[in-house]
Amino acid sequence: MKFKVTTNNFLDIEFFQTLQDRFAEEFGIASIITDVNGVPLTKPSNFTDFLYKSCKRL
Repeated sequence: MKFKVTTNNFLDIEFFQTLQDRFAEEFGIASIITDVNGVPLTKPSNFTDFLYKSCKRL
């Protein structure tokens, strides 16, 4: 049996979401964490309407 290794298998996504939210708020920037293929692992933080409309996969 093959086991597919993904970032969700070994990363605590909730921890990174909290870290990202605080970072984005503190520095006043937008932030999102993606995997190597550009697939979002976290929810967008501090995104403007323009960014939401510009990003197709969110």
